[in-house]
Amino acid sequence: MKKSEIKKILNEAFESVTPSYSSKIKEECNKKIQITPNETDNIITNINNNNNKTFVFSKMLKSLAFILIISIFFTTGFLIGNIKPKETETIKDASIYLDVNPSIEIQIDENQKVIKCIPTNIDAEKILNNITLDGVDINTALFAIVGSMYTNGYLNSENNSILVTVDTKSEQSNLLSQITTQIENVFKENENMNCSIIAQKVDSTNELIDLSKQYKISIGKMYLIEKIISSGNLYTSENIEELSKMSIHELTFIYQTLNSTQNENEIISGIVGGYIDYMEALNKILSFLMISEEDLEKYNIVTLYHHDQNEENKMVYLLTISFKQVQMKFVIDCESGEIMPEETIDEWKDKLLSDSFWGNIFN
Repeated sequence: MKKSEIKKILNEAFESVTPSYSSKIKEECNKKIQITPNETDNIITNINNNNNKTFVFSKMLKSLAFILIISIFFTTGFLIGNIKPKETETIKDASIYLDVNPSIEIQIDENQKVIKCIPTNIDAEKILNNITLDGVDINTALFAIVGSMYTNGYLNSENNSILVTVDTKSEQSNLLSQITTQIENVFKENENMNCSIIAQKVDSTNELIDLSKQYKISIGKMYLIEKIISSGNLYTSENIEELSKMSIHELTFIYQTLNSTQNENEIISGIVGGYIDYMEALNKILSFLMISEEDLEKYNIVTLYHHDQNEENKMVYLLTISFKQVQMKFVIDCESGEIMPEETIDEWKDKLLSDSFWGNIFN
């Protein structure tokens, strides 16, 4: 391609992407001091006296100036087009953890608006798929998330437990009751189904965070396990691994049987589905022995979780009763209400819990 052709293409390209400034240039020129004819003659004379090198140098300066103008034009346009207003960072006021099997963290601001929802396991990713909750109020977010858990089969009449953990240093005193009420409303709209909720407030510590990471569970679940351990002498720190493998539904069932009172930082609501009540279990034993509760000298009922690789996981009631100075032990399946064979007690003794636990039960 000839040099003249290249120059023509460049000129045409430049003219096509730049606005015409000819009128403005003329206007600016009119503002300048005009040169008299005599001054013009002097200038022409001086130019003629310059050699060819000066002329070439002048041409180079003009070319460089032209290139500089183009560069400034395009660079300025690019920068202006890409400058975005600085976004104000929203400050987190609280984290709300929802645990069923899906485990989800909802971060909210001081106005109870959702900053973001974070799935902490694969099931939670399924729940949050195609749901955008940023900026909505917490009640709307709870309705959407719990409704999605119900729709996807994680919540039903048999598995109806939700653990709610609020981690905050602010004084939103009604947040626990507000969340509990909203979740209850979601269940009522789904075939008027009953739900079981443990709502707890926690001020997370480094120790709690480290333990939750160690056992690969949420902060809320770890905190509930700590409360189960502190609720009596049935479970100790030796049982954390076993308890961490249980579902939220099973842990809720155990906690409710161990803890009959609530503290100011928690709300326990509803009945755990899928299991018989412990009094129903006791009545089965009384019926089996053909005696009444008044005939008992004393009795003790605890809830245990039995896991065997060759069997299904089972929640069982372990009952010890004293009748006419005779101590008897029974194991009842919490789901079916079946009184299990006596030999299962000895078979499970080494599999369930520590020796100190069994000592606390039978001594």
